[in-house]
Amino acid sequence: LTFCPLSCSSGSAEWNASADLEDENVPIFQRVDKVNRIFKPQASDLGLETHLSGKSYKQSRGPNVFEIVPYVLIDNALKCTLKGLDVEVTGNDLDKMVELRVISYGPELLHDEKTRIFEKGFRGKGAVASGKSGSGIGLHLANRIVKLFKGSITVEQAVSERRGGLLLTEFVVRLPVL
Repeated sequence: LTFCPLSCSSGSAEWNASADLEDENVPIFQRVDKVNRIFKPQASDLGLETHLSGKSYKQSRGPNVFEIVPYVLIDNALKCTLKGLDVEVTGNDLDKMVELRVISYGPELLHDEKTRIFEKGFRGKGAVASGKSGSGIGLHLANRIVKLFKGSITVEQAVSERRGGLLLTEFVVRLPVL
């Protein structure tokens, strides 16, 4: 019996909220490390590197699908950044949280787009103008999964840090720990 948390009956991937997702204790940093290692060859082919740092040993409670979150964030970072501008991934234990950060250079987000990019099907003007492919589903799905963990996901950009028309962009995921 195979479980698939996605429902594709209408031709587009959508979270199947009625699926029976059992909560488990999930080792977050271990899952992030796994996904980061999967992306190493792709990053190398693009003339990029992904760097994982930090120490996290705590677990969070939620469905055993967390790998989708770092997958979406790292995939987007690699898709958007320029050759030679690496992707930094960190994972650290905070007091009652585990925190994941994915830092790269990406297209500028207008103020109202910083929350809208987590809406299903929405893509920022900068992302659309870049000509890079995207459906607006990945960040929506990542956000839904983070909420199942009772966590948060945000994005910030440093307008003073611009390279090749891209801004330093940092996605931050915070999850409560056991």
